[in-house]
Amino acid sequence: MAALPRTLRKFNLFNDGMSFIAECLSVKLPALKMKTEDYTGAGMIGPVALLKGVEKLEMEHTYNGPIPEIIATFGAEKHDAAKLRWMGSYANEATGESHAVEIVAAGRHNELDSGDAKAGENGEFKVKTDLTYLKWIMDGKELIEIDIVNDVFKVAGQDRMAQHRANVGL
Repeated sequence: MAALPRTLRKFNLFNDGMSFIAECLSVKLPALKMKTEDYTGAGMIGPVALLKGVEKLEMEHTYNGPIPEIIATFGAEKHDAAKLRWMGSYANEATGESHAVEIVAAGRHNELDSGDAKAGENGEFKVKTDLTYLKWIMDGKELIEIDIVNDVFKVAGQDRMAQHRANVGL
């Protein structure tokens, strides 16, 4: 049977446990990218990308106007003051199944952009959140967990930093 793409049917974004299903217009989910450094040693025909960690994690979310509950945590002292949870429902039209995808994140709202204000029009209120924690779950199965502060990097259940933490007595 030919595969068809999964289509996002619905999503919801929670900020500190509060649902914004009717106010959130869009969410730019975190891009995951490894931080690497190219290395070419003597006798090597080309570079090898050496792992150096993960790139900065960010999440952007847009609403139809200012949200006081989000503004209240803007620039908080605590690195994980903003707790976000994105939940999406994807339809698979090849099988008729639906799939639950969840992103749990914590960080700090570091950028607020109210955009252009025009009378009689819906506005846009954009928020950029720098993340220190991310967990990606699909159909109840953990795919990825990154905890920057506690040095956790799990992919498909395997903590790739566990041995390194053990090596330094953690």
